[in-house]
Amino acid sequence: MWSAAAISIVIALALAGVGLRYLFERHFERSIEADLGVDLNQLIGATTFTDGTLQVTGPVTDPRFQTPVSGYYWQVEGAPPGSLIRSRSLWDGKLTLPAAPSDGARHFREIIGPDGRLLLVVDRTIIDPSGQSFRASVAEDHATVEQSVSDYVRELTPALLLLAAVLISAIFVQITIGLAPLEKLRIAVRDVVARRTRRLGAASPHEVQPLAEEIDRLLEAQEKA
Repeated sequence: MWSAAAISIVIALALAGVGLRYLFERHFERSIEADLGVDLNQLIGATTFTDGTLQVTGPVTDPRFQTPVSGYYWQVEGAPPGSLIRSRSLWDGKLTLPAAPSDGARHFREIIGPDGRLLLVVDRTIIDPSGQSFRASVAEDHATVEQSVSDYVRELTPALLLLAAVLISAIFVQITIGLAPLEKLRIAVRDVVARRTRRLGAASPHEVQPLAEEIDRLLEAQEKA
């Protein structure tokens, strides 16, 4: 009985671990989306059209955008004719995005980066008062999420194992204590069979007294028969 309970506890905690991992990953991705949104707003604020030419008048402050292939990228693409300005971290690469939505809202998505790695991207299409438009994008390597989730799971696993051990021990103790009255009842039945006593009632634990009384009535009925 207790082994079945132990297996159930292990399965339940394993499922809980999977769920906690998923929730942490979603939470961390939302945190990244918020941070990228700040960088995106800064990038949009620094982007202008001068004599019809797309320009970024000030860099995004995060120094990681200045390190080649750092996993942190931004780019601004004009439409049309498609002029492109990008962070130094992109080097000669480019963020390949799906077709730009026309709603002007900020979008969070996953794409494959220029180095073949998965990126998390926040992008938005802006139309200035003159009717000219550009699409600004800021991206971060998904490996950041994977590393954080891996660290979280590594710290979570010992806690779940400890919890499983505590719960299994508690179940074992509970079952042992809970079945103790049945052991006493077994001894009482053995004494009746050995004719050391005639009935169970007096020797039976109060936890199983109703069962003992039914057995006593059965014994009495057999004697009368």
